Amino acid sequence: MTSDFPALVGDLAEAVRRQLGQPGQRRWPELGLTLFWLAEPEPPGSSLQQPVCLFVLQGGKVLQHQHRRWRAGAGDTVMVDLPMLVVCDTADLNDAPMVAVGVDLDMAMLVDLHAHGCPPPPPGRRPKRIEDGLYLTPTDPTVLGSLQRLVGALADPLTLQVLGAAMVRELHFWLLRSPQGLPLHRLMEDRHRLATVVRAVRHLRLHPEQTPAMEALARELAMSPSAFYAVFAQVMGTSPLQYL
Repeated sequence: MTSDFPALVGDLAEAVRRQLGQPGQRRWPELGLTLFWLAEPEPPGSSLQQPVCLFVLQGGKVLQHQHRRWRAGAGDTVMVDLPMLVVCDTADLNDAPMVAVGVDLDMAMLVDLHAHGCPPPPPGRRPKRIEDGLYLTPTDPTVLGSLQRLVGALADPLTLQVLGAAMVRELHFWLLRSPQGLPLHRLMEDRHRLATVVRAVRHLRLHPEQTPAMEALARELAMSPSAFYAVFAQVMGTSPLQYL
């Protein structure tokens, strides 16, 4: 971690506040980018998250799992690399409202970068695994620099139009190269398993009103029921019915 890292985090938090103008949130769906400035702490709640990185810049986020709690503060990243239910709330750290940037993880982009030979990250501090698919890690300085360029481009429509997609790809590249990208590399190295689980989760989300026939879903995925259950449990840490 570089000595000027706290200043970089503070500068990026100020850029987010400047872009929003007042507490609230705004999303750029074409970039998979969301800016957050929450003036008041939020009570604990659960939400179904798609793969995303939440870069905390001020205040904090509290994650809960099996009666344990983890606190993400300024300079930390919460990474969800599989669709899952996340239980959390926002927290005041040093009496500061939460400021954060959420970036959707584009799995197709990550697969493409991995296929191009994007090397694994060098040895470093490994992400803290809260549960399968949910990690807490200090933000890598190179990733932070890439994120800063992307947020800075929001103020210039021409830059955003011409370079926005490239900046998102650059951010994904540095995520794969950073220590916080280790879980992503493990997913990319078994793309068939990842694709199977993502398709299964999509199916479960589309049919929450009924108990799906797992054997039929397994056949749709060209797998035996036992193989499907095993793969789903390995990736998600729970059975399909428990997940539903």
